[in-house]
Amino acid sequence: MSDKSMKQLLKGAFILTFAAFLSKILSAVYRVPFQNFVGDLGFYVYQQAYPFYGVAMTLALTGFPQFLSKFLAESRNDLEKQKKAAKIFPLLVILSFTMAIGLLLLSPVLAKWMGNERLTGVLMVSACTFFLVPLLSIYRGAYQSELAMLASGVSQVYEQLIRVLIIILAALGFSFGYFDVYQTAQWAMTGSVIGGIIALCILKKYQKQQLSWLHFAWPTVAQIKELIRTERYLLSRLLIEGGLLTLYTGLLIVFQLVDSFTVANGLHQAGLSMLEAQNLKGIYDRGQPFVQLGLVVSTALSASFLPNLTRYQMQDKSFSHLRSSKMYLRLIATLSSAATVGLILILPLMNKALFRDILGSSALSIFAIAIFMMSMIQSYQAIEQSKNHFRPAFYAVVGAIVLKMILSYPLTIFFSINGASLSTILALGYALGYFMLKTSRAVNGFWKEDKFVLKLAVCLLVMTIGLIGYLQFLPTDLSRLASLAVCILGVIIGATLFLVTALKVRLLTIREWLLLPKGKQILVLMRGKK
Repeated sequence: MSDKSMKQLLKGAFILTFAAFLSKILSAVYRVPFQNFVGDLGFYVYQQAYPFYGVAMTLALTGFPQFLSKFLAESRNDLEKQKKAAKIFPLLVILSFTMAIGLLLLSPVLAKWMGNERLTGVLMVSACTFFLVPLLSIYRGAYQSELAMLASGVSQVYEQLIRVLIIILAALGFSFGYFDVYQTAQWAMTGSVIGGIIALCILKKYQKQQLSWLHFAWPTVAQIKELIRTERYLLSRLLIEGGLLTLYTGLLIVFQLVDSFTVANGLHQAGLSMLEAQNLKGIYDRGQPFVQLGLVVSTALSASFLPNLTRYQMQDKSFSHLRSSKMYLRLIATLSSAATVGLILILPLMNKALFRDILGSSALSIFAIAIFMMSMIQSYQAIEQSKNHFRPAFYAVVGAIVLKMILSYPLTIFFSINGASLSTILALGYALGYFMLKTSRAVNGFWKEDKFVLKLAVCLLVMTIGLIGYLQFLPTDLSRLASLAVCILGVIIGATLFLVTALKVRLLTIREWLLLPKGKQILVLMRGKK
């Protein structure tokens, strides 16, 4: 690969990662005002259908486009790309429309399995997002095959902005008495469809400039039958490879899908009324924005490391790849463990500040451990992906999903929403353990090098003692605003204690500090040096 192509690849990877970073923030932040307007029951109703939208958008953002970009990039010229696009688009239509129609038809059955037949309407709206998958996928895959990532990134951000705006408007409609919680959830989910249409318009706008070769047509029924008969291999590749990429990147979304069928039903089986179970499921769902915000750090760091890891692998620089891999894991372990422990310590106050009360704080504290575990899983997965090793990720992710499906219902019955959170952590623990077992001993050596684990434990202990001491002096009847102020001050105190201790024990090298956002300023501030 030429230097020019490599620079374009790195730039494109940064654009997509930055767009994903902004989208993740938007997706996490809107849940707080939405829950405040519609309450735990309304939040439960929306979250029951959200995983289906999440799967559709993961297919349209990652699963299919990544497969298509590789498939189209193998072409020798634009004419061959056009022929491949014309062949693959009908297959996208077959898969996506099958999922959409299947979900539309099965919505009443799925709602019944969830224990609430009134969910049928919002599930049917979520099914409509699958109709947009073929067009969004073919455009994004084509742009990425040309290393032109700007259109994909811009469309992704605007899609989320429009979606969040409509969700907030729907919540306002509920607060003014125009909708009930089920109508509100339907309008909120409609925002996902409208956002997808806006994204499609943006992708289409860039087509004349960058994709003049891209032409495709909607297939007829006869063509679909012929393609199913003649292109079974390509269809299976698209389904398997695109599906696996979706599982890799959307593991927590799949877990949410499992929770939609198990948590409320498990709580009802344990003796709660269905209304009580639904409200408690809404409280359990508060954990999603906490974890999503916690994962922002690992998403941001992947913008720096994944392209470089891929470049080192392509250039056969094994020592540089190993060094960068260990550095990447050390930074992720440091930041994600600090974020996890810090959040657990202030979570009751954060729960009250954001969601009006401290209900479910113990379950949310358990769920917060997912920040560390998912960050590490994504990091190991990125390292294996840079080496084109996909089998470990497959066994880790599929095993975790199976374990979540087995554990979620019984643990919820016995331990309420604490058990639901525990089932997620145990499943993620399996995935992380499998990655660590299958990753080379040289890469895993970062845990022991220079007493890293011991130093990290000291930093976390100092932060924990400091925050517990700080929280002991607070009154128990704080208002929401006061709770928020206390949380912000607690974050500053905890971060300062952690950073000072990390510098004192030399947890990270100078080079690693400089790779962190504002790392140079931290070193200057803490050490008093230029």
